[in-house]
Amino acid sequence: DILRKGIGLRSIGHADPVIEYRKEGSDMFENMVETIQNNVAVFLCKIDMEEVVERKNAFEEKRVRQVQQRAGLTSNSPCPCGSGKKYKDCCGKR
Repeated sequence: DILRKGIGLRSIGHADPVIEYRKEGSDMFENMVETIQNNVAVFLCKIDMEEVVERKNAFEEKRVRQVQQRAGLTSNSPCPCGSGKKYKDCCGKR
């Protein structure tokens, strides 16, 4: 809407509205892309990489423990989720 109104005023000044519309649209698009790139760069600079690595390591350790727990499970052993049911009747159905 803003672009259309601005172009309408320029047509009064004897400029070709189609050409002005293309120029303004292109400029607005380039400005939007530049703003997005700057916002992404600022966001990436704010990420604490040590925290990301710690989370990843904690997740991997948890996953290893789960795999180790399930490796020793039989279908009649108690389920490790703590429900009190047999593994085959609880998480073993998945």
